[in-house]
Amino acid sequence: MLIKTICTTAAAMALLTGAAHAQTAAQPEPAPPPAQTPAATPAASSAGLQVTSSVDASGTTVRTFTNGPVPDTAENRKKFPPLSATGRNTKPQGR
Repeated sequence: MLIKTICTTAAAMALLTGAAHAQTAAQPEPAPPPAQTPAATPAASSAGLQVTSSVDASGTTVRTFTNGPVPDTAENRKKFPPLSATGRNTKPQGR
């Protein structure tokens, strides 16, 4: 009898939990897309840092930041050791 009560209680809790998760909040309607989407506009690069900005169809501004390559010097090899065995077993090629 105790096992049947425990199973019934567990089943009821599972049903209630599932019903609570099934309810969704009211979602606002998305804004209509802009009439004209501006093209990607590259920003000025500074000290090897490149920044690109663009606006997607939903009007969200997306910025991408990239850095230039790291020179292959002895100092940089100490700071940023190569990941490959070949890189670890060769001499730096930079200044």
